[in-house]
Amino acid sequence: MASRDYLPYYIGGHARECVGEAVLSWKSGFDGAIQVFSMGCMPEIVSKAILPAIARDKDFPILSLVVDEMTGEAGYITRIEAFVDMLERRRSHAVSGC
Repeated sequence: MASRDYLPYYIGGHARECVGEAVLSWKSGFDGAIQVFSMGCMPEIVSKAILPAIARDKDFPILSLVVDEMTGEAGYITRIEAFVDMLERRRSHAVSGC
């Protein structure tokens, strides 16, 4: 179970899956991950609290987006575009050795 080091207990919802998928994405060589969850979802809030440790330990960028009925689409698009730009810069620096 990929989440074991960060979330060894079942707390309900998809928290262990969320944490485990972040670790598996890093192991698979992904450049980063995006967590999308609904406002007030307690297991995903726990995951959101754990994901920064994975990001720090693995040097693996993770963006968390909270969705509710009042959220505008344009804000998400801007945040995702900025995240992808950051991933592209990281990759180009890794390839060029800078």
